[in-house]
Amino acid sequence: MKWVLRSAIIMVVMVLCATLYAYRDPYLSYQQVRYAPHRVQMRDRHGEPLSYHYHDQWNRHNRTAWHHIPRLMRDAFVISEDKRFYDHHGVDWRARLHALLQRVTQGTHGRGASTITEQVVRMLHPRSRTLWAKWMEGIEAVMLEQRLSKSEIMEFYLNQVPYAAQRRGVVQAARYYFNRDLDTLTPKEMLALVVLVRAPSAYDLYHDAVSIEGAIGRLAQRMVDRGMMTNETLHSLTSYAWELQPPLPPVDAHHMMAFIRKHTMPYASSSEAITTTLDATMQQATYEILAQRLASLAHRKVDHAAALVLDHRTREVRAWVSIGEGCEEHPNKAGCALDMVTTPRQAGSVLKPFLYAAALHKGWTAATLLDDAPYADNVGTGLHHVRNYSRLHYGKVPLRMALANSLNIPAVRTIQFVTPKAYLALLRRLGFNSLTKPYDFYDEGLALGNGEISLLDLVQAYATFPQHGVVQKLRVLRDEPLAAGQAIYSREVASLMGHILSDPWARSWEFGTSSILNFPMQTAVKTGTSTNYRDAWAVAYNHHYVIGVWMGNADYRPMDGVTGSHGAALALRSLVHAVMHNEPSAPLELSPHLVQREICADVDALQRGDAKCATRTEYFVQGTRDAPYQVDKTPFTPFIERPSHGLRLALDPHIPQQHQAFEMRLAGVAKDAEVTWVVDGVAHNTHGASWLWSLQRGEHRVQAHVAGGFTTPSHQFMVR
Repeated sequence: MKWVLRSAIIMVVMVLCATLYAYRDPYLSYQQVRYAPHRVQMRDRHGEPLSYHYHDQWNRHNRTAWHHIPRLMRDAFVISEDKRFYDHHGVDWRARLHALLQRVTQGTHGRGASTITEQVVRMLHPRSRTLWAKWMEGIEAVMLEQRLSKSEIMEFYLNQVPYAAQRRGVVQAARYYFNRDLDTLTPKEMLALVVLVRAPSAYDLYHDAVSIEGAIGRLAQRMVDRGMMTNETLHSLTSYAWELQPPLPPVDAHHMMAFIRKHTMPYASSSEAITTTLDATMQQATYEILAQRLASLAHRKVDHAAALVLDHRTREVRAWVSIGEGCEEHPNKAGCALDMVTTPRQAGSVLKPFLYAAALHKGWTAATLLDDAPYADNVGTGLHHVRNYSRLHYGKVPLRMALANSLNIPAVRTIQFVTPKAYLALLRRLGFNSLTKPYDFYDEGLALGNGEISLLDLVQAYATFPQHGVVQKLRVLRDEPLAAGQAIYSREVASLMGHILSDPWARSWEFGTSSILNFPMQTAVKTGTSTNYRDAWAVAYNHHYVIGVWMGNADYRPMDGVTGSHGAALALRSLVHAVMHNEPSAPLELSPHLVQREICADVDALQRGDAKCATRTEYFVQGTRDAPYQVDKTPFTPFIERPSHGLRLALDPHIPQQHQAFEMRLAGVAKDAEVTWVVDGVAHNTHGASWLWSLQRGEHRVQAHVAGGFTTPSHQFMVR
């Protein structure tokens, strides 16, 4: 008999030791889940969640307090899951005994033995469904009830109970099945969420909304029997038809969210939910437009696109999209992780408006004549021939046409007037922080967009024009204070830029009279294409929004001839229509301080001195109207533009040497200036800025003497 007692004692000790070893404090686990730091949920400006996913173990975002859950739903859960919840201390021994008897007599497992508290323990400490696990759940449930109130346990349960489609908690379930919040649900919808907990797959409303009717009716009858529901409510359940409303697909804004976490989270870290400036509807429309445009350009080797929509009146970002072909199915595909809204890319012609605005600010006018003649620029020891996109030259052209048609040679003339150093400093003041090289690295090529910029900085800078010449940091959070602005251009110059960029007549030379850039309402627009078609840009602004689009390949592969006016502009046009849908039309501001004047519209007639000339209306900043036809002049001292120091030339073996010549050119001299070119000690008297020198093999030295006593430094060059 003693050995039996000893064995029993040993068994009890072993069980107690095993219990102590397997025991995990449920209250500590509860605290870790309930109060653990969690990733802040971000919402659009109307409260819609952004880029929300349901792969987490716990519901950390869509939780609600116990007293905010409808009383009918709370009571229904108690009746369905644990009818003696408010009477037991963690374990319902009567239910356990009933389940044991059912297993012994009928050979079935039965349900109902697990209390809500035990289910909470099972969530906190998942275990395999064994008798030992049941023992541990009971012990931990008793311990948990000693530390928490019934309402705290019920609140945790209702916020974490699992449903189908990886949803957790009644709030997520209500939105998944009915796309509504708890307080808007009907009694039948509330009871459905209660019944679904028992068998989410078997009672899937989206596959079979009829089979659950019986379970709902039985639960409702039990509630009527206990005085928790009226007979009128019970009878109304049979007449109510399901109105399932699948939730809208989550809005993909993960790139903007990553930007917020990196740059603004210290400001917003105290909030459980952050309200961004994004408009979910506009974000989705932007995504779809870019996706459709990428699909249509797939045969032209275009894989990536980005767009940014800015409300320039409030500086709020309304849409921020960066997508890649195939990235939705294969997010780890090369380039898909890059945010092309913030990634610097070569600008092309899209920066030209800032250059011409600087020239206007410095004294030029929209009628200033610029020389669009063949031009070659020095690149290292060689020459780079600057050409317009059409390969045409228009002679003397007004600044309005030069900008509107995005002519390259006049842009180079303009940066010579503004100077590369001053222009680069201006771009940095506008917020182009990716232009980190010294000015002589970019040199005059900056006029043609040889620097790399981001779409984010570009859209922010373009907002300077409709906002009276003031640059101001854009906003991504609704509660973020508006940063102080910095005046870059005068109000007159800023409004004049909008007038030029929205002028269909002015851009007709290169883009035609029926251009895709002609919008129904007054819209300023500019496109750009980088070297070898690696980047296609399009930017537009009207009285309300600034919209920018970029297209290309994240790995810098060239596209198949896709330009800003072909690839990006079509998407831009669709975006302008989408964001302005149902909005009233309004013009861009034209400053009342601009001086209006009728001028000659025929430049050739003007230069011939014809008395009769068709006129057009032009606008001038006060103080410049008396010289509307001034020809561009550089303010610096003359220097030898060609040949550059160290230039290497080669004779063409297919052409007789006596028929080959090289154009030497001075910058900063008048047409009729007397110039003496001295080549290898031999003087040649000429007039004007250029002179044709007969090519001769060997190393040479050239210097120029300008009438008035100025002599340039000498340049060495070689002819092979």
